[in-house]
Amino acid sequence: MPLNICHVTETFLPKLGGLQIVVDQLAQELARRGHRVTVACPDYGDLKGPAPGPGYQVERCFGSTVPSFGFGVLAWRRLLARERFDVIHAHNAWPGGTLGLMGRAVGAATLVTSHGRDILVDRSIGYGSRLNPVVSALIRWTLARTQVHTVVSDSMVGAAQAAGSETDKIKVVPNFLTSSVSIQPSPKRQPYLLMVGRLHAVKAVDLALAAFKETRADFPQMRLKIVGHGGERHKLQALAGRLAIEDSVDWLGPVVGEEKEGLIREATALLLTSHVEAFCLSALEAMALGTPVIAPDRRPFTDIIGDRNGLFIRPDEPKTLVPALKRLTKPDYADELGRRGLEVAAGFTRAAAVDEYENIYYRLVAQGNK
Repeated sequence: MPLNICHVTETFLPKLGGLQIVVDQLAQELARRGHRVTVACPDYGDLKGPAPGPGYQVERCFGSTVPSFGFGVLAWRRLLARERFDVIHAHNAWPGGTLGLMGRAVGAATLVTSHGRDILVDRSIGYGSRLNPVVSALIRWTLARTQVHTVVSDSMVGAAQAAGSETDKIKVVPNFLTSSVSIQPSPKRQPYLLMVGRLHAVKAVDLALAAFKETRADFPQMRLKIVGHGGERHKLQALAGRLAIEDSVDWLGPVVGEEKEGLIREATALLLTSHVEAFCLSALEAMALGTPVIAPDRRPFTDIIGDRNGLFIRPDEPKTLVPALKRLTKPDYADELGRRGLEVAAGFTRAAAVDEYENIYYRLVAQGNK
């Protein structure tokens, strides 16, 4: 039975990020399966970036600033009244989940998927919506009333409970690979480490720069290429200057599509140093292209990376990057890690994730708006 499904999110394409791509691909796959799908999201004006995919409709209800987003609630109410959705799937408990609950008035079933920022907290860098007491209360209120709360990794379950979600409402639906798994042999690897992500404190690029400095004596030809944009770029560039490594660091800005895939495929390794991650799609992307991953030895990284398909470091101990790189220089070792990574990545398919969400939708619709 086809359903009328709405994804509501406070961020979407053409603004670029993992959450935006995941929502776009969920919407495309659900539409391909015959459902009527709408994404309710902000309007970014003339912002340049990837366009939403085919098969579903996009309703730009909200503005991109806090005041204009608030005025968008009126457009959101009109959309709810017009469409009479069967299911509202909100992405992040605040503000999407709180807005999604308005759909209960027109008989829609509701679920919230937490992608990280809404329920994960790191006080040391001021990260997480729950650090704001008012927003924390709204998240708790929302999670108490939504019918199902999904999280994208096992490591988020504790945070979901701490945020106010009842254990029997929580379901883990892992994030999925947003690109295809490579079946091509790896090309000759180039001497560079690659980072992919926002230039934000949560990604701990400062720790990566400090670790990269420690490699200079043993790997003078190695470069660090950084893909992404964000408010910390100038601060990080200044840090690279103070560390005297600016000539070995390339700031590439946003890169998408085949160009990004090529950068990942040819890298010596993908380097991750994040303080907090919900799932880490970039690690999965690298494994899908046969590229080794160097990551912190903690969850959620250890949920998909192990000694047989990756390497671990302690980002707060910069010198730990040197022995990891030395291991990668052993004959055939990097290619072996890449092959094992491909096997892991092949298990995180979009179809499997959508199967899980579809089952949740049908169950909620069958039990009614309770």
